[in-house]
Amino acid sequence: MGSLRKGLIWCMALGLVALFPATVLAADGVHPAAWPSWHLQAAFLGLLAPAALMLLALGATPAEHASDTVAGALSALVAGVVAYCICGFAFQFGGIALRENWPGLHGLAAEWSPIDPSLGWGWGAIGLRGFFLLGPAATPDGYALAAVQLPAVAVAILVPVLALARRVGRPILLAVAALVGGVLYPLVGNWVWGGGWLALLGGNAGLGHGFVDLGGSATLNLLGAGVALCGILLLEHRVAPAKRRQAIELPPVHFPLVMLIGSLLAPIGWVSMVLANPLVPGDMPVGLVALNLVLAALGGAAPGLFYSWLATGRADALLAARGMIAGLAAASASCAFVPPWAALLVGLLAGLLLPLVLYAVEHRLHWHDPNAILSTHGLPGLLGVLWLAFAADGRWGVGWNGIGEWGVSGWLAGPGSAADAPGQLLAQLAGVGSILLLAVLGSGILFGVVRIRRGLTALREAPQPGRARRARRRAT
Repeated sequence: MGSLRKGLIWCMALGLVALFPATVLAADGVHPAAWPSWHLQAAFLGLLAPAALMLLALGATPAEHASDTVAGALSALVAGVVAYCICGFAFQFGGIALRENWPGLHGLAAEWSPIDPSLGWGWGAIGLRGFFLLGPAATPDGYALAAVQLPAVAVAILVPVLALARRVGRPILLAVAALVGGVLYPLVGNWVWGGGWLALLGGNAGLGHGFVDLGGSATLNLLGAGVALCGILLLEHRVAPAKRRQAIELPPVHFPLVMLIGSLLAPIGWVSMVLANPLVPGDMPVGLVALNLVLAALGGAAPGLFYSWLATGRADALLAARGMIAGLAAASASCAFVPPWAALLVGLLAGLLLPLVLYAVEHRLHWHDPNAILSTHGLPGLLGVLWLAFAADGRWGVGWNGIGEWGVSGWLAGPGSAADAPGQLLAQLAGVGSILLLAVLGSGILFGVVRIRRGLTALREAPQPGRARRARRRAT
């Protein structure tokens, strides 16, 4: 009853906050090009990205646990997507009309900001309209905007769920999925893509073009890996001592065909998921995005093939497939702003780091990460966000987040636009720190409660010597 009462209080509080409206003055609205049919088609193909993650997870799962892994992932997707429709969409896009002048989204114009708008507009932190996809969200444009987000929501949910699958109970997995889909991802999505404060650091603080993460290197991959790391540490998922004494081996492949299909679907799903986002400028180079993501995926796969061949005498396909995911995660943030050689290079870097991080996690830190989430999503996501501040050449992204006479610029940009590079790096660092802090705080509360409950349960079930002695005396 206590938890139910607290839940009702929070719901009432959110309802009261949503009553304070924020108005937006809009004349003739402007839709993105080919909205929504083209974006919905891309989002449909983008669903191949979470499917690929599930197939690759099966490639490293013992045959006897395959059914449990699939059932856990599917049930987590149900919980997370439902939570996103209930409150996540409102948290992410409840104030989108303050930034985007779309005819069908005029009602989504309430955003909570910790700073008084009179002191500077653009520090929005959470949307307040569109709960349950009702009211101002119940329009064709609102439904379409929610639909094109589903591939990204699914990826953000699966990253931590696959890391914790078969190590925690099903209720905990469902709670993690609901937390990520209903709160954590929507908050980060608001800050980065929904007109929130991270995206507007350029105008508010003079930091380049603000935080830039086109495809979700941090918004999806780093956030999910942060939640997974918090769960691994707080719930003590460590490799058993017997396994530590075994010879160092690469992850076995139990389902080669399933794993191969997943690795082939991943680039298609990733490209489609990025292109489905309607909130990017209309002049985004679609061909460059697709080319860079494919090159990064192939670059990430190459080091795993050569490393496994040199280390074991055979090329390990699972390590190469994980390298493809690492390359895609590393290139997602900057795929529209860097030349092809830079995308290939960041994929190679992610692939080179993959076996080293796998070894460090399993055999030095002794963290049990059976699906290599920290290696394929965590470090590559961090690398990808910072890579943009280094390799963006300033050719693309003019007007991104309302900033600039030139495009998004890093240290390798031309003489004029390279002056934005220090500020862009600071904006990227601010985004990384904020996203990791939210992941640790948000999931840390959940995992902390789980750990306390486990401790209390173990204490109650532990044998008590005094009680046992009294029982023996009575028996004699």
